[in-house]
Amino acid sequence: MERMKIGTETCFLTVQNGNILRVPKVVHGENMILHINSYLFWGYIPFQDDTDFFRIEPSPIQKPRIDVAAELLDQGISNLFSSGDYHVLPMSGGLDSRLLLCELLQFTTSDKIRLFTFGIPGSFDYEIPSMISKKLGIKIEKVDLNKVLLSTSDLLESITETNRWTYLFDSFYNRIVFKRFGKNVCYWSGFMGNNLAGEHLDWYSGNSWEEACQVFITHERRCNSRQLFSSDYAPSFSIMRQPDGSSVPYIDQLDFRHRQPKCILLILNAPSLEYKQYFPLTSKAFMNYMMGLPFEHRKGELFYRNLVALRCNMIKDIPVKRTYGLPLRYEGSLRMKLKRYYVNGVRLLQNRPSPMLNYYDFNSVFRNREDIKSLLINNLNDLSSRNLLSWLDIDQIKKDFFDNKEPIHEAVSTLVSLELYLKYENK
Repeated sequence: MERMKIGTETCFLTVQNGNILRVPKVVHGENMILHINSYLFWGYIPFQDDTDFFRIEPSPIQKPRIDVAAELLDQGISNLFSSGDYHVLPMSGGLDSRLLLCELLQFTTSDKIRLFTFGIPGSFDYEIPSMISKKLGIKIEKVDLNKVLLSTSDLLESITETNRWTYLFDSFYNRIVFKRFGKNVCYWSGFMGNNLAGEHLDWYSGNSWEEACQVFITHERRCNSRQLFSSDYAPSFSIMRQPDGSSVPYIDQLDFRHRQPKCILLILNAPSLEYKQYFPLTSKAFMNYMMGLPFEHRKGELFYRNLVALRCNMIKDIPVKRTYGLPLRYEGSLRMKLKRYYVNGVRLLQNRPSPMLNYYDFNSVFRNREDIKSLLINNLNDLSSRNLLSWLDIDQIKKDFFDNKEPIHEAVSTLVSLELYLKYENK
């Protein structure tokens, strides 16, 4: 890693698809408290003075065409693809990974691809990839998170220069695939698919920069159950002060500048640049086309859903997580709404975890698994002993979570992650 100095902060540079990602390093004194407050609010460090990571320049698309978008995506994959390699694709129950899989099959055979998934049995993210695997005859490896033990040393070992200051538990689980398959394969990720598609546009419809900032700040606050940050911290200080002048919608400018590179990419990043990891949906041509679509084609992911339906015709009958275990064609239908009521009803009546969970029920697992409970308590105690957070009663948070059973796992995981990142920075 190359070190450089930007203002008062030491940063590390990580190259991803030809771009530079700045990962801020904690400094001491007043700036450290600002850094910590930013992390406690966002769960990552957005920092408003960063350059535009994706550097896209979309032009309005007057007549959107799915075949053109598919051709641009294929070109992005072609520029990265090596036919002699094995290719590993982490799979979920969503659209991005299945689209990427079907595109990869245009370039190689199923015996050269390995699928990987993790989660809890019964969840859509755990079960749907197996259905895809069986349908296409591709080998899959599954990891039941109920059987993955956790300790402070495990989490610390998972931190490298490519995943600092993000959602640490999410990052830890996403790095299991790299431990399993090592450095001699190619890893493919559907990163940015749902954001290019417009998943978030359902909760934003305005054209005001002030509205976009307020919506982004409200939506991105990591923990709503407790105020972890100090009362004098202003989250607006950490994000862009004004729009960048491009045609990209304001809410996307904020999302693409802050959340995607500073949070999601760091969760998905390989442990080092020694791993061959590709994010083909971030090819500039494909991103420019998707971002040039009319607003109404992105809202509700209309264009993207049609792209997936066309390119994934071979697995069109495989369920999708977003439709509660129905094929994609049932999106928005009465049948999907009834399935949602059924899934939620069975879960409540039988006291099962929701099949919509990405990982597991954190509130339950954090309290009931002795390995994780010990990890949490020890690190909360260590954080308290630092006397850094004078405005926060960490002992009361422990009591509320473990004794009073309050559903505040995000507060607990954020504080524990803060302590672990501080341990990493000071090792």
